[in-house]
Amino acid sequence: MWWYRKAGGAKPPSVASLDTPLDELLGHYRRAQFQQLLAQRRYGGRAWQWDDYVRWGQELVHTAQVQRPPVGPAPSVPLAETYRCIHCHNLVREDVVLTRQDPEAREQLLEENPALGGKKTGVRLTTGTTFWGMVNRERFYNGYYAKYHRLQVREGERFRPMDPSSLADAVQVCCSYCSAGRFPEDWELDSILAYLWTLELRLRDLDLPAEMQRRILEQFNSGNPQAVDAARQQLRQYYLVASQAHAVDPPTRSEGDKDTYPPSVAELEQLFAPGQSRSASNASQPASTSRKNLVATGDPKRGEWLYRSACAFCHGNEVHPKAGRSLATSPGTFHRYVWKGTQRDGLYMPFFTRERLSPRQATDIRAYLRSLPPEKKISD
Repeated sequence: MWWYRKAGGAKPPSVASLDTPLDELLGHYRRAQFQQLLAQRRYGGRAWQWDDYVRWGQELVHTAQVQRPPVGPAPSVPLAETYRCIHCHNLVREDVVLTRQDPEAREQLLEENPALGGKKTGVRLTTGTTFWGMVNRERFYNGYYAKYHRLQVREGERFRPMDPSSLADAVQVCCSYCSAGRFPEDWELDSILAYLWTLELRLRDLDLPAEMQRRILEQFNSGNPQAVDAARQQLRQYYLVASQAHAVDPPTRSEGDKDTYPPSVAELEQLFAPGQSRSASNASQPASTSRKNLVATGDPKRGEWLYRSACAFCHGNEVHPKAGRSLATSPGTFHRYVWKGTQRDGLYMPFFTRERLSPRQATDIRAYLRSLPPEKKISD
């Protein structure tokens, strides 16, 4: 089988350290199993090295095709006509606290943030969650996106509904549906998964307090099964085992740079209050404690660099020619595209969830777009 699911296992690594991958600490050893599987694969009549798969996977993630593939035409046929993985996903750590998926907290890592003085962090406000640490997730397409679990993926010559615990199935859904592309070939899927394994989490990535790190390492290296199991249970609380997704209702009214969101959005904001750390494993629905609207007043200055982070990668003419002031001619259209997306009239735009963009950030972006001068009319 050329996909993989969560693997079991209780054997701890021989000697645990801060550089030990979580996959090994948790006793899964999925990377090792996958490497063994790839060693048995034959594409183009021969076996290939792990580094070959990683290189092809990196090309696919960045450009959707491979210049010198193991089989088929060179370069390979693009996975999608328009979208590339990097249009919607970061490849690096994007959250200061790994269990806190808040784009407003994410602002301090955005390379477009003027406070960083041009530092290249590789972090943007993307519509999809980061690939960094994705192999350590235990469930995919959660929350609002759980409806995608009914979508079909390829298994040999037949199709079946996706398995939400399978990263390989999630990749297939992304390639064929979210990217408006095609199903990856076997060698392409193997390559993408191999590349994603280079982005796996290690113990030091969890930023645990020094004393906790010491205690957990002692537990793993003790050889005591009960101590190892306790350490594993504790580790799972400090990284994202599943990414949540809450849909945002568009504003009911927009006046100038001010947007009035319905009470459902005000209630949703309670889940993202400072001090809240959430993942899909412990997330709850917003409590209906207030029926007040959420009113956001846009800041054009902040909206300028938020636009460069969240929008310009696609609307800077790389994917779609519509950009600048034309994106904000109608508040209703702007918010409908941001919060609902579109797949009509030959257009496709993935929408933002609250975990990827906040109502305040969207209003700031709209305020910036409104501040731009109208496009000059082209005379005959």
